[in-house]
Amino acid sequence: MNLPLPISVAFVLFIFIPNGLNLSAQQTFTERFTAHNRSMSARQPTFITPLVGPDPRIVQYVKFSVAHQYTSMGTETVNYGNGRGTGIIVGDRFEFDFIAPPYIQHNSAADDGFGDTAVLGKYRIASANKEGGNYDVAFVLSHCFATGSHKNGASTDSFGPTLVVGYAFRRFDVISSLGGTLPIGKIAAQGRSIAWNTESQVHIKPLHKMTEAQAVREMAAVGLKHVETKAMLPQQHLMIFQKSAR
Repeated sequence: MNLPLPISVAFVLFIFIPNGLNLSAQQTFTERFTAHNRSMSARQPTFITPLVGPDPRIVQYVKFSVAHQYTSMGTETVNYGNGRGTGIIVGDRFEFDFIAPPYIQHNSAADDGFGDTAVLGKYRIASANKEGGNYDVAFVLSHCFATGSHKNGASTDSFGPTLVVGYAFRRFDVISSLGGTLPIGKIAAQGRSIAWNTESQVHIKPLHKMTEAQAVREMAAVGLKHVETKAMLPQQHLMIFQKSAR
């Protein structure tokens, strides 16, 4: 599931380490995978990840989503995958995504099957963090491969160029995109479409504002000693504790 956390949420992971065990200085796969996110958080705004529409930020991620929809006619459709996949950052301006074909369950007379496969490239044109203006401008080019089975996808491959702009102010942000869907065949039957999407989001209430010092004091009260804080997450704290010697 895609469960974004706002910047005000302090994420604390408690790892209990036997006394005398030295921490390895070698980075884990997770630390290496999130390294780009840490560096990019200093160059990009702090948005709430949009539920609908593209995100102008470049991020490194692995996501899986399930959509469950009922129509006005009572038809139930479940989409396993729902347009989510894996994104990799290259350099400090490019993101490349692979979106595996979702499995679509209709629960009706329509045939179940896999949908289309897609790849996506995103270029960060300009961006700044809170101190620099809290904005982001990006260009996205996607390619959809018509791999769907039993009419669960498009008739032909298509390209999708999109310009995405976002701006954040305190707890409020606006993300707007202008793009099109350009099939490479059967134009008369499918047509070409242009879509303009704008969404506004408000972070109503922070879930938690515990500082690192407060966490250390609270853990000390239950017999845990602070070992170190790792800067491996883009917005949260990763704090390591061990049991104090008795």
